[in-house]
Amino acid sequence: MTPYQRRWLKLIGASLSLILTMGLWWFFAPAQFGGQTTYLIINGNSMSPLLQSGDLVIVRANSFYQIGDVVAYRHPDVGAIIHRIIERDGDAFILQGDHNTWLDSYQPTTQEVLGKLWWHLPNAGTWIKYLRSPLVIAFIAALIGFLFMSSFLSTSPRTARLSPQLQGALKEITLVGLVAIFVGTMIFAVFAFTQPTTVTIQSEVPYKQSGVFEYSAAAPSGLFDSESASTGMPVFPEIMGPLTFNFTYHFGATQPVQMNGSYRVIAEVSDVSGWRRTWVLQPNTTFRGNQFVTHFTVDVNQVLVMTNDFESLTALTRRQYTVRVMPQVTVDGQVGESPLSESFAPVLTFQLDGTHLRLIKNDPKTPDTLHPVKEGNVTLMHDEPNRISFFGWGIDVEMAQMAAIVLLSGLLSTLMIVAALVMTSPLNESQRIAWKYAPLLVELHQTHEPPANVIELQTMDDLGKVAHAHNLMIWHTKGENDHYYVKRDEIIYHYQTKKAGI
Repeated sequence: MTPYQRRWLKLIGASLSLILTMGLWWFFAPAQFGGQTTYLIINGNSMSPLLQSGDLVIVRANSFYQIGDVVAYRHPDVGAIIHRIIERDGDAFILQGDHNTWLDSYQPTTQEVLGKLWWHLPNAGTWIKYLRSPLVIAFIAALIGFLFMSSFLSTSPRTARLSPQLQGALKEITLVGLVAIFVGTMIFAVFAFTQPTTVTIQSEVPYKQSGVFEYSAAAPSGLFDSESASTGMPVFPEIMGPLTFNFTYHFGATQPVQMNGSYRVIAEVSDVSGWRRTWVLQPNTTFRGNQFVTHFTVDVNQVLVMTNDFESLTALTRRQYTVRVMPQVTVDGQVGESPLSESFAPVLTFQLDGTHLRLIKNDPKTPDTLHPVKEGNVTLMHDEPNRISFFGWGIDVEMAQMAAIVLLSGLLSTLMIVAALVMTSPLNESQRIAWKYAPLLVELHQTHEPPANVIELQTMDDLGKVAHAHNLMIWHTKGENDHYYVKRDEIIYHYQTKKAGI
């Protein structure tokens, strides 16, 4: 193959690699880095059997979502949730888990949806969680540190060209730097592991109890536009039938609601003197869930009998009486994770005279008489990841602890390698001398035989003692053997290394 052909093959290979990289980025780049893909690990069985706990789910952002799509969205309080769209409410989606019997309390918009289910790998999330465990990460970090420092500090053609003094200094600087980083990381680790990984946040979750009153009564033809009186109209008991009521109750909150309760409906007639009579319209009835509808009737003629009996027994005459219809609801359950016991007792008030019954709409206690509402708040305690902040940069405590384990493991393994390389004697005597006496050595490039007025020493340590005793430098020349000199006055002290194998 000619150089020209090899050049074109390299260019084509580089182009294909670039195209492949761009394609992989387009399909798999995480949303945190500007991509369209979000990775989630399933935790729960709300989408069983399609998705199981421990599965890895990949969703991709779309511009359009429709009923039946399995999508992921981020709940403002719970976090990421993946459920199926079952209905639309304007710009919002109504979702439900395939395994759930209730609807999601939060209805995200298109902008809040993270993406549509694209791909999922069974049990892959379980393996990812395992690989993210501190012990596994520490082992991987230690292995990487070991391989990196082994290659960095091992004798290579580049480092072999350095003088023994520079090699020793390089190892010493590396060791000191790693020790400093290790100490800093230890301080960081101590701080991280003394912090709680989560903090308990107290928030007020609003809830609302609401009711709707409706009533009707059969009327003779010609009295109204239709053959019955509807909600809000007056009732004439002598010519009309009994009142039929519908009452609808609903409990709503921004968090998931699990409720059980009971209700009854009573009626009361009273006058200004304080006289009153009560009777039961709907006996005590239990219900499950967050809503119910009940039906009951009020016989106005029966009410007139009560008022006539009152007047005949007391010899009092009243022009008007007050009639009240009062549902009494009690609920027990949970809003989010917080228990709640609450009651709801709206009142629908009528005024009764001898000829007709009319609704009082301007009750100051209930601005909208037919649609009573009672609001409240429940205190919700939930845990959020605790964060550590450094100069405006923040990290979760759990992530900081994991990072500390990784760094300490890698640094510890690296320190062990460096210490072994530094503390272990080199392979030859010249390297041992360079490491031990590096600050005192002066390199001389020319080589020559020792002069006549020289004192030969048996060991390098003896030469070192002379240099230390008189604060002198040690001259070093390279040749077939390394020569070391210390000159004091007119006397030269000399040491020559032995040949290998001697």
